[in-house]
Amino acid sequence: MEQEKIQHLAVVRLSALGDVCHAMAVVQSIMMRYPDMKVTWVTSPLEANLVRLLNGVNVVEYDKKSGFSGLLTLRSLLKDQTFDVLLHLQWSLRASLVSRMVKAKRRVGFALSHSREKQHWFVNEYAPEPKGEHVLDSFLSIASVLGISEPSLPCELNLPETTFDLPSRYVVLNPSASKADRNWTVEGYQAVMAYLSSKGMPVVITGGPSSEEKSFAQHIIAEQTDSVINLVGKTKLDVMLSVLKGAELVISPDTELCSYGNFGWNACIRFVCAFQSKTNWTISRLG
Repeated sequence: MEQEKIQHLAVVRLSALGDVCHAMAVVQSIMMRYPDMKVTWVTSPLEANLVRLLNGVNVVEYDKKSGFSGLLTLRSLLKDQTFDVLLHLQWSLRASLVSRMVKAKRRVGFALSHSREKQHWFVNEYAPEPKGEHVLDSFLSIASVLGISEPSLPCELNLPETTFDLPSRYVVLNPSASKADRNWTVEGYQAVMAYLSSKGMPVVITGGPSSEEKSFAQHIIAEQTDSVINLVGKTKLDVMLSVLKGAELVISPDTELCSYGNFGWNACIRFVCAFQSKTNWTISRLG
């Protein structure tokens, strides 16, 4: 399809945050190639907060809790639009049902060898074989039908200025994983902070608003209140991303937060600390 004839693109990727980060970099690359094209992205409510930060994208929410009635609502909302191309970037059956609520001339899915949960039943065009096994490779294979071979990094998101008094250089430490058994030890994180302090690098601790995350952060900080900036429970998603964007390095045990590194702003060290490997990491990992 010629570039000038692609006027409206639909994207279906409902979850999860990390995969959506990868998809955003790919969609931004498509938008740069087709600057006059309109983009509508159907995603879940949580991920919608992230996708809305990408300029020029119309975000439509579908909540899986709404079930069949939600599908009908989505179809009604988009009934007057027929998209030139729909990129089906998720192989779940739920996402495939969502994709059928969207009228499109071309429905591009994963290569047949990578189709899961009968995604190939819901598309009329297959992507070529991906060049690698990472999810980003599969997204790029779909985008290749529009002439895209690389993601666009860094992602240019519409982020607010932070109101926190942060130093010009700092490292973000996000100690709490989505599951507690993935957390590293208090002593381990304190060793990391001591190492960074010896290098003259301030530490900003981030995390969610739960009492567990706040308590864990307090145990890590202990008596170091003067040398650590504690932002746990104090940032919404967009502000959190602004803080991460300004960091020299992000350290976390969780894939979700490190996935924000997919936006191309900075490096991320992920501590894989679950179960018996919990104490296997040493400070030399930062060397």
